[in-house]
Amino acid sequence: MGLLQRWPIGHFMKMTAQAISYVADLIESGRLSWPPKLGELQSQGLSGHLDECWGILAGAAKAESSARTAAWLFRQIAAERAAQEVVASRVQPVVSGPRFMSELRQTDGAFREIIEEAKHSILIVGFAIHNGKNVLSGLADRMRILPALEVVLCLDISRSPSDTSDDQAIIARFAERFRTREWPGGRFPKLYFDHRSLALDFSARSSLHAKVIVADNTHVLIGSANLTDAAFSRNIEIGASIALPHVAASIRTHIESLVRENVLRQVPL
Repeated sequence: MGLLQRWPIGHFMKMTAQAISYVADLIESGRLSWPPKLGELQSQGLSGHLDECWGILAGAAKAESSARTAAWLFRQIAAERAAQEVVASRVQPVVSGPRFMSELRQTDGAFREIIEEAKHSILIVGFAIHNGKNVLSGLADRMRILPALEVVLCLDISRSPSDTSDDQAIIARFAERFRTREWPGGRFPKLYFDHRSLALDFSARSSLHAKVIVADNTHVLIGSANLTDAAFSRNIEIGASIALPHVAASIRTHIESLVRENVLRQVPL
């Protein structure tokens, strides 16, 4: 059995990286004798993590770890925990609807924030849009404040089951609705749709069903919420706000590849 398997590693889950590193300091400096003594540990200012620390240290001693090995493992786990804490600070759940956990952010607030922070580009991919003049008002304001801001929307354009209209007629109707009923600003964004959604053969149709916002290749909001008032406030929706550039960039690159391969096509506005 490996050394880590003999340690009570579960106790580390309740400790911060700072606390874990501090225990390593105590061992390396000799302020904590080895094998460890509970009385010594109690005098080292670890009251918030005393039970966890003692469980780990007692387990390490029982596993016949040396002080040097114990300190080294504490350092390794502290480094891993620090990395996890960084990610946790950049990935936050967001919700719509009834909210009983006060630390969870509301979808509409996260949506507004990512738009207000964008300086160069905004990509929004959505399925349904309703009352866009309200939902997208902040986006239109941001475009007015930053004339060079590049904004791309990818939305679903669907064919109803009994509609045998020409593709261009359906696209034109959607564009008219978007211009007159959904878009609140003067300068229009670039608008794209998945052309496969208009296939006359139902078995060949697809939906642009993703819901994601990417700003400046640094911040992304992914979730279940459509671009509607209900989705932002009343519906039970769940998503995540992710401030990790590699995640944002990879999503943008994927959408750009769909445009490049002519899966997503531009709607004339």
